[in-house]
Amino acid sequence: MRTRPDVIPSLLLPLHGKNLLLPNVAVAEVIPYDAVQPVAEAAEWLLGITRWRGQTIPVVSFEVVRGDHMPPLAEDARLVVLNTVQGDGGVDFYAVVTAGIPHLRSVTPDKLDGVETFDGVPSADELRRIRIEGEPAIIPDLKVLESLVAGYWNLAA
Repeated sequence: MRTRPDVIPSLLLPLHGKNLLLPNVAVAEVIPYDAVQPVAEAAEWLLGITRWRGQTIPVVSFEVVRGDHMPPLAEDARLVVLNTVQGDGGVDFYAVVTAGIPHLRSVTPDKLDGVETFDGVPSADELRRIRIEGEPAIIPDLKVLESLVAGYWNLAA
């Protein structure tokens, strides 16, 4: 089945008090939140590491990356394993913890309610804030997020 050129298959990731909107191509897999091992003396936003498909990957809190406090772990938390967007960044995959189960969304121009200014000033890791079908969402800057993770990961390795 062919998709329309103006449709972007996406995932809406619930966080505490906000959502992330990611294109499906950025997501490798959604897995249960378990077996996350803390890392001694890690950055606050690095929740730990987990094993995924035979490799060790970092687990990140987007809320803490953007300067918020660490929220409590939700009962139905998931790890969204992300593909890297920069092939030479030093990290192949990393995971972002969610506050619930991500939802599929087909993003089209008519579903976007424009740029949003919710929650104060955008942080450096945000490309845009939008509303999709009335729900506020952040489109993260995956290059910035990945560079942060890779920089730390390369120092720790």
